Amino acid sequence: MATIIFSLILQDIAPVPWRELVKSVPLWGLIFAQIGHDWGFFTLVTDLPKYFKDVMRFNIFEVSKLVKTGNQY
Repeated sequence: MATIIFSLILQDIAPVPWRELVKSVPLWGLIFAQIGHDWGFFTLVTDLPKYFKDVMRFNIFEVSKLVKTGNQY
């Protein structure tokens, strides 16, 4: 077992093609999509309770008690 691990460590590993990664349009698309997703999720999670309280006039604590007990309103 140890010889397998050591042989994998000592094996020649190809260098990371950083230049090709930086020039990759699909990679940049994935990066921007992830940033947009994270920004949207953060905005939703942080602003939704305030929206429910101020606009919809929900009492978050009362609704959470109903949800926790399993009652439907």
